[in-house]
Amino acid sequence: MTAGMPGSDFIKIEKSRLTPMELWAFTTDEPLVKLVEFDEHSREFVATLRDGQRFVFALSLFAELAKATDDQLHSVTAINMGSALAWPELDVHYSVKNLIETSANINKERAPISSKTVL
Repeated sequence: MTAGMPGSDFIKIEKSRLTPMELWAFTTDEPLVKLVEFDEHSREFVATLRDGQRFVFALSLFAELAKATDDQLHSVTAINMGSALAWPELDVHYSVKNLIETSANINKERAPISSKTVL
């Protein structure tokens, strides 16, 4: 099987060697994060998706992260093949798809979201 993602080189992969999660990641239309970083100056998270799109999420969106230190905020990582963001030390996880949908509606609703409502 030949699989690839927009903006990346095509990769030859034997279907039988993929885990179910890896196979899902190559075939899903869901947004998948390849890189996420916290910017201390703007107090925002910048996520780059595998298709090259970039999304910015304000720290104020994350109810559980309000009291986190900068070191804890920098520990953000993409998990589940990029479909979620996690702060392991804080035991906080957010779905990327729901974050994108929430940020698109942020001008309509200003209340912080909870990780329990987006997963």
